[in-house]
Amino acid sequence: MSKPVCVVVVGQTPPPVNGQSLMIDSFLRGSYPGMRLVHVPMDFSRSTSEIGNFGLRKLWVLARVLLGIVSARLRTGATVLYYPPAGPQMVPFLRDVVLLVPTRLLFRRTAFHFHAAGLAEIYPRLPVPLRLLFWMAYRKPDLALFTTRATSGEAEFLGAGRLAIAPCGIADSASDPALLTSGPLASGAGAAARQRILFAGILCEGKGLMVLLEACARLLQGGADFDVECMGAFESPEFRQAVEQRIEESGLGGRVAFPGVLGGREKAESFRRAAVFCFPSHYAAESFGVVLIEAMCFSLPIVATRWRGIPEVTGEDGGALLVAPQDAGQLAEALADVLASPELRARMGAMNRQRYLDRFRVEQYRASISEALMSL
Repeated sequence: MSKPVCVVVVGQTPPPVNGQSLMIDSFLRGSYPGMRLVHVPMDFSRSTSEIGNFGLRKLWVLARVLLGIVSARLRTGATVLYYPPAGPQMVPFLRDVVLLVPTRLLFRRTAFHFHAAGLAEIYPRLPVPLRLLFWMAYRKPDLALFTTRATSGEAEFLGAGRLAIAPCGIADSASDPALLTSGPLASGAGAAARQRILFAGILCEGKGLMVLLEACARLLQGGADFDVECMGAFESPEFRQAVEQRIEESGLGGRVAFPGVLGGREKAESFRRAAVFCFPSHYAAESFGVVLIEAMCFSLPIVATRWRGIPEVTGEDGGALLVAPQDAGQLAEALADVLASPELRARMGAMNRQRYLDRFRVEQYRASISEALMSL
């Protein structure tokens, strides 16, 4: 038998819970004939508020991750380095420089998996010395993996040897008997007395939370009766205070709930209770939006933005209504259309459920990554 290919996987797994950490965790939990994975935890952030920000603790973690990569290479003889590059933020970029410049030469092949979009956008803002380090860290990976083709521009920019698209995929929670507490799979019609709009993700400006609240204020003025559930963690106490102030000023008091980060049965029930899933992101590093395929899994109609890879994930064939980023008026109109028609919600939800089954199951995700890595 041939010796399995050994891959050192550098990456964050939950906590905190976000699309990238969930997808890396899912990849690590898979089984791959002919390939052995060795994980080096990139646990820089313990909570949502720490993501992308500098902290003294991160210097210690940086040293530990660097030594972990070197140790894994020497201990296992791994030939492939798998690494998720930063988006267009300075602190994660500097982290990548420190980790990649001294370690890439230890491996025969480098595979970058771009869970975050927009890395190339930081380059024009860098001073000349950092531009040199940029190329030392990122230039000419053997493989560049992307979650959507719309966000794959970095492959040509960096001179990648090969490009592959590996859309994210999740387990079918909607059909998991362990998570069924409310009968059969919901159709997206919503079971609450008020129709419920569901948002999930990091609770921050970039994910469109403030735009959603403005759209909801317009819906309320138009006579709509609804609740809003915002699942996830706030990026900071200051932003939470600003959100709560906006809710009071908009007359939405008593209609907006923040249950925090949910998992398992609680998360499944949150999706089942919703009438529509809304994801008005304009987040700088948005590439895919794993929460979108979670909504599809539960047969929910989607209202989202034409931003980064989102249209590629949702498609534009009827399961989602897409609006311009940061346009509360368009968002309110799309939400009103979906909330007003049970038939439209059922039709959109059924289309999204089928799209999930056809494209975004966890088995497909793992197979795509495995095939791309084994090609090296």
